[in-house]
Amino acid sequence: MNEEGKNGYFSTDSLILDVFDLLRALRKGIWLILLAGIIGGLLANLGTRLFISPTYRTSFTAYVNNRTNLEGTTSVTSSDLSAAKSLANTYARILTSWSMINLAAEKAGMQDMENMLGNAVAVSVSPDTEILTVSVTMTDPDLATQFAQVLTEVAPEYISKIVEGSSMQIIDEPVRPTGKYAPNYRRNTGIGVIAGMALICMIIFVLEVMDDRVKDEDDLRRRYGLVVIGTIPNLLTADKHGSGYGYGYGTRKDK
Repeated sequence: MNEEGKNGYFSTDSLILDVFDLLRALRKGIWLILLAGIIGGLLANLGTRLFISPTYRTSFTAYVNNRTNLEGTTSVTSSDLSAAKSLANTYARILTSWSMINLAAEKAGMQDMENMLGNAVAVSVSPDTEILTVSVTMTDPDLATQFAQVLTEVAPEYISKIVEGSSMQIIDEPVRPTGKYAPNYRRNTGIGVIAGMALICMIIFVLEVMDDRVKDEDDLRRRYGLVVIGTIPNLLTADKHGSGYGYGYGTRKDK
């Protein structure tokens, strides 16, 4: 435990890392930190382009109805809407089931891609609504659009067989994506910049903590509680006409 002595200094068993020393060390290494950020960003951007394949996403929306279109039915009650909301999560699970994926893959002629298609389909439920958004993400925009279109054709009939007395109606058809969905080069580059700078800052911090050298009088006072009563001048850096401590080593010209 650190305690102050009678002379107002800390005891010799304490080793304090001065925050200002750390800040000074970071300031001295600012160019190194900036360089590390630039290198980290470049590596992250390059790695993203070389090792991460771009993906494309298309989606369609559908309305969940808990009642079939019975002839003569002209109104929808609040209980119908409440039941439809509760069915939305059930529909989402069915749309991502292997039986649904296999059925759509067979009709689309993509049987050899079933394992990949299982991870390509995602369903989200709009809060407080009976609307589902079905997304298909693949490395080929044409295949993604084709498979999503097949889902819009087979899903309503398949779901009506699984959940009796209900139906699903397509609102928006899938459209071929014109831009990449992922990866996000700007975000990954930013993460690389931050990671590079953080790494160098951590190295500087560790080196500063491990550096137990005494650099000046303040270090002696702060680390060991010693009072400096005198210093030895550095003769190598003293002025050639004499040091500030009374030792003159300059040569005198005879007049």
